[in-house]
Amino acid sequence: MKAALYTSDIRLLKTRSRLAKEQLALFDTREDLDFKGSDTQYGTHALHTYVAAMVPQLAENLVTGYVPRGEKVLDPFCGGGAVLVECVRHGRRAYGSDINPLAVLIAKVKSTHVQRKAIEDACHCVLAASIRNLNGSIVFPKEYNLEYWFLPATIADLSSIIRVINKCEREARYAEEVINILKVVFSATVRDVMLTYRNEVRLRRFEPQDLKKFKPNAFESFKSRSQLAIERISRLPRGAHAKVDCYPVQRLPYADKQYHSIICSPPYGDERNGVSYIQFSKYMLYWLGFPREAVLESRRNTLGTSDYNIVLPSETLEETAKIIARRDGGDNSWLNFYKEYYLGLQQMARVTRENIIIVIGNRILKQTVIENGKITAELMSSLDFRVCKHLQRTLPSKRLPKLRREVNHGFGGAIDREDILIFKSR
Repeated sequence: MKAALYTSDIRLLKTRSRLAKEQLALFDTREDLDFKGSDTQYGTHALHTYVAAMVPQLAENLVTGYVPRGEKVLDPFCGGGAVLVECVRHGRRAYGSDINPLAVLIAKVKSTHVQRKAIEDACHCVLAASIRNLNGSIVFPKEYNLEYWFLPATIADLSSIIRVINKCEREARYAEEVINILKVVFSATVRDVMLTYRNEVRLRRFEPQDLKKFKPNAFESFKSRSQLAIERISRLPRGAHAKVDCYPVQRLPYADKQYHSIICSPPYGDERNGVSYIQFSKYMLYWLGFPREAVLESRRNTLGTSDYNIVLPSETLEETAKIIARRDGGDNSWLNFYKEYYLGLQQMARVTRENIIIVIGNRILKQTVIENGKITAELMSSLDFRVCKHLQRTLPSKRLPKLRREVNHGFGGAIDREDILIFKSR
């Protein structure tokens, strides 16, 4: 019986392989979709930076090009909310989810219309009260290492601002949407005054020469960020409101075929070997009152932290695994990311009735290129979704040089192109 089942599995994999090869032929012909020199900070996109965010112009093109007005769009890796913002700007119903509570907060605020006066009153009152009531610094647990990332005076100023925001929330002084705006403005302020380089994904403290030149002012930053929120949020279409939840993609709670389309940009690899979304967010979350355990829980929900005994129907991935195994002595823990990614794709295929659009780039591990676009196409083929179009976009800048050695993690690397894959149900 076991032999028969094994033979059946092999036959199924071969059938899927043939289908996948047909789909991969599209990778030989591609259309370029670049936005070099474009303003990526228009509208509410500028309210708060987020790591590895989708370029707004790409999100706009995908939303308007593949989803009819009034239809539901889901982004299960919503991050900073680029897709959701473009949905509400162009009359589509926006839904998002993410395992990072900071992403959920930012995406909600960027895609929800609030009247200008309500934002203006709240921001001005919080700033004035914060400046008046400097009552010393909040004491954080020693293991947070806050003093390494913020100057003592900055900690005192940030403490004053968040105390006032928390008091406003406790007393229900403003509507929930307004409180959320205050939190996002504050979070962006935290990032502004932190002693870390802004153009890098992983946290890296300023070198001595840059530290000497850095003169952070939390109140000025909060004021500037407030003005941005006042001007941009109030310009969103009236009634604009995205529903955003905190769910891992492997366990989406939505009904079958609930969404017309999914538009998303998944992570390119696990947190350990790829982009560390949680590291980027953790100090902003600490300042917003999230305990360390909540931050660690978000990390535990990232793709690649669990090991599942499942078959991955991708010849490209199988061949890549053999190459990496020869170079790394057989350590295949990195495959856990693709196992959970596949579980997420299964959920995405279940809840979608028309298009699944995935923006993803290759990654480099142990000096080996992992072709995420082709792997995704093969995995989606096994779920009865076919590639109907393949676009490719040149990334305007690379934050890390290719094949740079990552301490403790062998050779990592960056990419300069990403694939845009439009899938349709067979």
